[in-house]
Amino acid sequence: MALSTQELHDIFDTDENAVSASYYAWSGSAFGDAATITIIGKTEGVTVNPYDGEVDNNEPLALIKTSDVTGAKPKDKINFGGVNYRVVKAMPNGIGITKLILAKM
Repeated sequence: MALSTQELHDIFDTDENAVSASYYAWSGSAFGDAATITIIGKTEGVTVNPYDGEVDNNEPLALIKTSDVTGAKPKDKINFGGVNYRVVKAMPNGIGITKLILAKM
């Protein structure tokens, strides 16, 4: 079941946990014009599992409203926090949110 427009608005509220970003679709030869979207982004970091001490190096990622960027795909570019990232993988969840795995450019 897809999230309602209001639910998506609440999740991607810039007064809470979302930020503005610029999204550029890759056409195969050049980037298109920027689309301003709201995202929930995470830059690189390291987490340690408190139970077994295993260290996990997390990739940067962004959660976006699927409707903001239909057809998000590898090689697209997103800028947030003053840093450009390349989309490595786009994973729509079927309820209105797409998870983007990113790499710094």
